[in-house]
Amino acid sequence: MGNLITIADIRLVRPVADNIPADKYEFAIHEAQKTDLKKALNNDCKDFLHFIEQNVGVTRIDLLLNGGTYEFGDDTFSFEGLKVALAYYAYARLISNTDITVTGNNVVKKTNEWSELLDEPRMEKQNNIAKGIAYGYVQEVILLLCRKPADYPEWGGQSDAPTGFGMTVVDKHQRNGRRNRYL
Repeated sequence: MGNLITIADIRLVRPVADNIPADKYEFAIHEAQKTDLKKALNNDCKDFLHFIEQNVGVTRIDLLLNGGTYEFGDDTFSFEGLKVALAYYAYARLISNTDITVTGNNVVKKTNEWSELLDEPRMEKQNNIAKGIAYGYVQEVILLLCRKPADYPEWGGQSDAPTGFGMTVVDKHQRNGRRNRYL
């Protein structure tokens, strides 16, 4: 199975230059999907990512990929989905690898007269921010998988719902005058 996202999906979450060679962003997407996303799903029981890749187009799998809402208890929860998470992971890889070129003699950092290089600490900070956002979105999907095990028997992963991140509840009754609240 190919990549679950394209450069257009990355551009939906962060600005990316048009002149990045296709091989660089395709490689960043592939690495992000096969390493970062797989690791974030933390699924040792089965290859759940492979299952997702093989079942694109199935409604319940597309919900995981594209995000949406689901019912749990008396509340409706919304989440972004794995494609947004993957876009942030790929963006983080682009930050780290876009300006590096392997030549016949050495590894070089490409520069030109129209741009200023971002210093390493700022580049690392941006990379970590993007990875943190991606991880939070993956945790939203894992929460759905833990809450709806009958809908996703292939999951076979952790049974405890993740904690320590915000989850949007779409409140049908507008309690306290607010439409959304975070759990």
